[in-house]
Amino acid sequence: MDADANTVAKVNSLIISNAENQVYAHDSSFKFMRKEPDDLGSGATLLDDECFMGVGKDPKVVPIKAEAAT
Repeated sequence: MDADANTVAKVNSLIISNAENQVYAHDSSFKFMRKEPDDLGSGATLLDDECFMGVGKDPKVVPIKAEAAT
């Protein structure tokens, strides 16, 4: 199936937003959709994305601990 970059980013965002604990990828070059009017985000910056890291969590109550894969 052929898909443009925006379609792939939307699918990646759906997968990421439904993940409970971890997201796995071949490398950090994958793209995901950010809030409008932002451009596509890079997997390398996912751990810095407040929207994805804080979704469904109150950061005052549940500290988010992110670790980059080695």
